[in-house]
Amino acid sequence: QIKGQGAEAVFISGLYNEAALIAKALRNDLQLTIPVLAGDGVYEPKYIELAGKASENTMITTPFLFTADASEEAQTFRAAYKKRYDTDPSTWSALTYDAVGMALAAIAEVGTDREAIRAHFAACRSAEKGYTGVTGITFFDEEGDCYSKGAYVAVVKDGGFAPAPKQLKVEQ
Repeated sequence: QIKGQGAEAVFISGLYNEAALIAKALRNDLQLTIPVLAGDGVYEPKYIELAGKASENTMITTPFLFTADASEEAQTFRAAYKKRYDTDPSTWSALTYDAVGMALAAIAEVGTDREAIRAHFAACRSAEKGYTGVTGITFFDEEGDCYSKGAYVAVVKDGGFAPAPKQLKVEQ
C-alpha cells in the first residue's frame, strides 16, 4: 500500500531486527528511495549488518552521540571502550555506564538503603544537583522521568553510523 500512497518518508518505530526487514522491503522489494527515519531502538550495528545496503541513509534519533564536540569524559570513555572491546561504544554503552556511575555515586553518598537511594535520586531535580557523566548531566523531573538531553540524529553512511550534518542542541 505504501508504494501507491505517495509517502514522502517512512518512520520505523521499533527495534533493529524489524527495522532491517522493513528497510530491505522498502529498498529491495519495493524499490522506494524515500527517506527512512527511525528511533533509538534501531541505533545498533546489527541493524546495518542485517539490512545491508538497504540501511544506507537511514536517519536515527538517539539521546547521545559521540561527536567531535562531545565532552572530554566522553572522548576518554570512547577511547577506553574501543581499546578494550575493539569497537566503538554505542549510545547504550554510554548511558549504561552513566546509570551505573549514578548508582555508585548515590551509594557512596547515602549508603545502600533503598529508600535513601530513592530519596537521593528524587532530589536530583536540576542540573546543579544532577550527575555529570559521559552523556552529560542527568537529572529528573517532578514525575521522576529523566530530564531530556535532547535528540541527536545519526545517519547510516558507508556501512556505519555517523552524526547527521545538522544537530539540535538542547541547553540544560
